[in-house]
Amino acid sequence: MSFSINGLISNLDTAKIVSDLMKIERIPYTTLETKKTNIQSEQTIFRNINTKLSALETAAKDLRYNADFNVFAAKSSNTNGLTVTTTDAAETGTYSLSVQKLAQANVKAMQGIDPSGTNLANLTSVSINNQSIDLADDLGIVSGESNESVLKKLANYVNSHSELGVTASMVKTNSNGQLAFTLTSKTTGAQSAIQTSGFGGAFSNIVAAQDAEFTFNGVPVKRATNTINDLISGASIQLLAEGQSSTITIQQDTDKIIGKIENFVKTYNELITLVKDNLSKPSDDKKMNPLQGDSVLKEISNSLYGMVNGLVGNEQGFKMMSDIGLTIDKGVTSPSLMTGKITFDKEVFKAKFSENAESVTGMFTNSSNGLMTELDKTIRSRWTSTVSGSINSKISGYDAELKVIDDRLISLDARLTMRETRLKSQFATMETMLSSLKNQQNWLTSQFESLTKANK
Repeated sequence: MSFSINGLISNLDTAKIVSDLMKIERIPYTTLETKKTNIQSEQTIFRNINTKLSALETAAKDLRYNADFNVFAAKSSNTNGLTVTTTDAAETGTYSLSVQKLAQANVKAMQGIDPSGTNLANLTSVSINNQSIDLADDLGIVSGESNESVLKKLANYVNSHSELGVTASMVKTNSNGQLAFTLTSKTTGAQSAIQTSGFGGAFSNIVAAQDAEFTFNGVPVKRATNTINDLISGASIQLLAEGQSSTITIQQDTDKIIGKIENFVKTYNELITLVKDNLSKPSDDKKMNPLQGDSVLKEISNSLYGMVNGLVGNEQGFKMMSDIGLTIDKGVTSPSLMTGKITFDKEVFKAKFSENAESVTGMFTNSSNGLMTELDKTIRSRWTSTVSGSINSKISGYDAELKVIDDRLISLDARLTMRETRLKSQFATMETMLSSLKNQQNWLTSQFESLTKANK
């Protein structure tokens, strides 16, 4: 622990003197801290660029393959009557469909059952869909057990045995407590009719088992379900109401493709803005971007420009992205105003895609020179790869620099602490010596005064 006497004898502000001296001593430390902050700022920029590149790679992958353009939209002119959805392999066209009957699941009920009666307990077994249920062995029914208890146990048994193909319920139907026992088929269609026997009473049809009946392009059709997956390739039709007609239209979903391209353009523009902002010279000529002229950023900027502005796609058809509505610095002629951003004209794209969808698709997906193919490969191999990517090499290089600086800062801090302790000790020693001299001076003065008085 250091000890200091702050100018008690010398009347000097030794604490301030030490502080001022240490400010000078700390200049190398402060310079290193500033350098560390600058390096961290540059590293953050490259981390952000790496993130933007990864986002661009993801956006490019959404347009990399032919299947990404083989997307379809289905529309029903009457959604009260039916709805329709598609997969990526849908068959385009226009179709008419009129619903006469919806498919129904069979519902049967045995009604007017006295809950306190015991006649059901006298049954030996019952059969549902040709599967026998023994009341004693399977349900644990005993002689004299009430009808209500028997039906509860039977409903629980049926609902826990899916192989019966039905669900069961017991409900009270009136104020007298009379019961109804209902069975509902788990499937629809005429083949779903429930078979029962051995109950000692008649089941009545509440809802008849019924196939869906409709006309498709004028042709009568029957199906066991209201979900129709085998009429139009790649389309699923859901029938909703009887007596309804609808026109089904299936076409290529240009809007979905445009949405993917818009996401790509947005992601690309965010990246190129970040790159160019750090490459360019600030408007204040006295300042300079720390990464102004950086070779890695230049290479990214130039490569992206070359890929978007280069020849892409198949030998036949469109050749440049600007042909289909994607243009860099559209309408800008002054180099100082060029931002490198892509402008996307949706209407031009729609027209060109309608004119030659195969050529447009190839411009994005061609395995040798499709734009998204090139972007995907270049981003991964040249820039973001943890093995050989220039961005990750930059980030790792900064990590190494920061490690060296941190080690030097620790060393300098220890030396500065020792230096400050030494200065405080030296000034304390000076004050002690001055105090001793002051005491000697006082003693000599006292002796001199005594001699003077003695000689008078």
